[in-house]
This record gives sequence, C-alpha cells and structure tokens, in this order.
Amino acid sequence: ADDSRRNDWTATSAIQKWGTTLIGIGIGARFPRLTDKVRRQEVADLFSDFANEADADGVLNLFGLQTMAVETWLGKGEIFVRERPRDLTLPLAVPVQFQMLEPEFVPLLDADTWPGLPVGNRIRQGIELNRYDRRIAYWMFKEHPGDNFNGTASPHDLVRVAASQIWHVYKPERPGQLRGVSMMASVLARLRSTVDFEDAVLDRQKLAN
Repeated sequence: ADDSRRNDWTATSAIQKWGTTLIGIGIGARFPRLTDKVRRQEVADLFSDFANEADADGVLNLFGLQTMAVETWLGKGEIFVRERPRDLTLPLAVPVQFQMLEPEFVPLLDADTWPGLPVGNRIRQGIELNRYDRRIAYWMFKEHPGDNFNGTASPHDLVRVAASQIWHVYKPERPGQLRGVSMMASVLARLRSTVDFEDAVLDRQKLAN
C-alpha cells in the first residue's frame, strides 16, 4: 500500500481525493452555547491560536494534521495520534499538542510476559489489554523503526504509552479486530497489474519509435 501510494498516481489521487472530501479545508469549531458575543470571540481566538500550535512537530496546523491523519488512515489502514501535554510555562495558547505516529511505531508484538507489563495483562499486536480485553496501553518504538531497526523488537526499543494518551484511528471490519487494514488492500494486485501493463505499453511504443 505504501509503495502504491508513493509510485502509483491512481492510488495517490484516490487517497488525496478522499482526504479532501472528508476534511476539505479543515474541520473547525463552533460555540453556539456561548451567547455572549465578546466571550464567544475570545474562545474563537483561543481556538485559532491553538490550531496554529497543535502540531507537536511544529510543521502543520490543526487542519493539516486532520488531513494527514485521514490520508494515513486511508493509505495505511490506521494512524496513532498521541496527545502530548505541555508545561504551563511554555508559550502556548493551550498546554497540549498532538503527534502523528505511523502504524510502524506500534510493532505487531504478542507477549504474555514483558518487562514493565503489569501482571494479568497481555500484549496483542502491540496493544496492551487487561483481562477484560480493554486497551490499557500501547507499546511503541522510541523512534521510527525504519531509521534503525534490526527486525526484532526488544524491551530497550519500546516505550509504554497509556491508552488515555493515544487516539487509534482505524475502521474495524470484524469483531475484535485490533489493528487497521489499508482501504487499498483489496485492489493492490489489480493496481499493480495496471501499472505493469501501462509500463509495458510505453516500453513497446518507445521501441516502435
């Protein structure tokens, strides 16, 4: 799915169009319960300031994060949004920011015992569950595994993040499904065949010329 998204214009176009359809120029906020116009304007200004500072990486605004989240969810099947509370002394309008994390940050790790895992809990596909199958935490790489990863997750590589700080954006297709699947999964083979066919036609035209 990642390869098609990067190299196949049809996959790229489909994801971009879905993102534009769902988010548009951004999902904002309205405050109809605030009847006082001055107070409503103050809150609207505060929200505007927060929107400009919402990205923990300092790259996008809130609406850019929304688009990134949707396009990553559609392309990769899921995205993890981490809430990052900030110190009140920092020059932020609201002391919280959000960090977008690709699915690769949460390894497909299954374990009944693991350093730091509370007794009675277990890890399934990187998600810590209690005995009632409630999500308690996510075990995440400290840095993107694509930067420096030997193929096997070790306790030293992972950090436990409370589920209360994570928004796991995905669409469950069946009961009990823990992780997401790309919306392109069912058409990847056909997309690849189409791309290969177009390349073959172009090559034949070049040889004919």
